[in-house]
Parts: sequence; C-alpha cells; structure tokens
Amino acid sequence: MNDRPGTPDRAAIPDRTVRIRVDGAEVTATEGDSILDVCRSIGLDMPTLCHGPTLTPRNACRVCMVDLDGSRTLVPACSRRVED
Repeated sequence: MNDRPGTPDRAAIPDRTVRIRVDGAEVTATEGDSILDVCRSIGLDMPTLCHGPTLTPRNACRVCMVDLDGSRTLVPACSRRVED
C-alpha cells in the first residue's frame, strides 16, 4: 500500500524485462536483477564469497567478476544490474 498521494503502488507497476546474452545464449531477465541473479536462475554456477543474505558488504570479494561487452574492465556480477 502506498501512503503518498499521486505515487503509484510498486505492485501496480509491471516488471520490465530486458534481453541479454549469457555465454552466447539469449536470456530474458527482469530489469533491476543482478547479473549474478540471472546467471543462477538459468543454472550457471558462479562462485562468490561476499554475496549472501547474511553477509555484508557485498561487492567486496571480486570472485564473481565477469566480462561485459562494452566495458573496459571486468565487472562484479553480484552488484551489476542487467541492461539491454
């Protein structure tokens, strides 16, 4: 429920999807998901040390670094959000 007038409820806003390529396969993902979340959802095993529901800080161990087309450097899959 939204308490601020004029602002839509989050539940009323549909999730937007994006198309990405993971290891050559086209995958549909929800906008805002991390690369790590998407990889795990399609069954790819990606190691991490600092990513977990009871661990902080996230994005610290750099074990989950991936190559991202268009990026000059490797990016951490646990904190990078998917985009078209």
